[in-house]
Amino acid sequence: MPRPTNDQLPMNAWTTTPEWQENPLEALLSSELDPKYMARSQARGLAVHRSDSLQRMVLRWAKSSRFRNAQTIVEREPLRIVSRNVFLFELKSSTEVRSEPHSKRSPLPARYVPRDEAPQDIWDVIVPESARFVPVKPTPIRIPGAAHVVVCEDCDGQGELLCADCAGRGTVERAVKVRASDGSVSTQSQERSCTPCQGSGKIACRRCNARGELLEEQMFLWSRTTHTLHGEDDPTTPHPRLLNQHAQVIFRDAVRLDDARWQQIPAMADLITQATTAHAHDGIILDAELTIRAAPLTDITYLVGGRTRSIAVIGYANIVAADSSFYDWRSIAVAGLVILSIVVVILAVVLRH
Repeated sequence: MPRPTNDQLPMNAWTTTPEWQENPLEALLSSELDPKYMARSQARGLAVHRSDSLQRMVLRWAKSSRFRNAQTIVEREPLRIVSRNVFLFELKSSTEVRSEPHSKRSPLPARYVPRDEAPQDIWDVIVPESARFVPVKPTPIRIPGAAHVVVCEDCDGQGELLCADCAGRGTVERAVKVRASDGSVSTQSQERSCTPCQGSGKIACRRCNARGELLEEQMFLWSRTTHTLHGEDDPTTPHPRLLNQHAQVIFRDAVRLDDARWQQIPAMADLITQATTAHAHDGIILDAELTIRAAPLTDITYLVGGRTRSIAVIGYANIVAADSSFYDWRSIAVAGLVILSIVVVILAVVLRH
């Protein structure tokens, strides 16, 4: 006896009672989440649960394609029907890094006056302002109060060095050609004044600009990095791509990562742990912004072949998505063979010509 087509299948009313599952986040941030979204999501849950609208929606999806197994849906009563909001989290953080101090020596300024002040801790030093969540490349910053004068090690405090060209003699030997009275040319060695030192035998020390002293300052490298982490309140939720497409922003604000409320939301607690441990040894988190997006989901669970299978109805557009057990693989295989046969025929014709 031939199997009935999708259009011929009757519909038996479901007796499974739909449920609404509230997420702890909804109670925790009840006054901060977008009220319009929350009201609309609850209204959507009531609408799809009412009468047989959800069943008709799923059956209409199944019958809309010959490759979907509508008979599986018609013959089985759902084990459970649950509607809820799926929440997606995006945690953006700005981390400031200040390296260990290092020394830098430079020529002593012409009118340098030492300041009588104690060196500041690197985390007390004022750094340039930067926009939120804009990365800053490593930038050297001076530590106030940590500068002092030292003797130039190149010239040993003398401000000048022996001329390398004449070894301090002030003169150098140069080979010159001399023509004799008979017209012959010979090469002779003559002493001439050294050009680099102008005959003094010494040149100014470039390291200290001939002052004999250097300014030694303590510096550190300052930088800022931005990190964006993503999480979901239920990583096992089916069809994450569709959920991400239909999710909308219901919360966005600066947050404190030490707020105890976030520890009550496992996905947020995990993101905070990742953010705080990323630079625990070399930086601190200055700023954090949390964005929460949400999408309504109705999950219809069946028992197929001894295994739990589900059909999801996602978003306000009520997009239906199902796992592989709700597809007619025999029809798909037949269609595949037909396509393959057509391709083989076309290739045969092309090769014959």
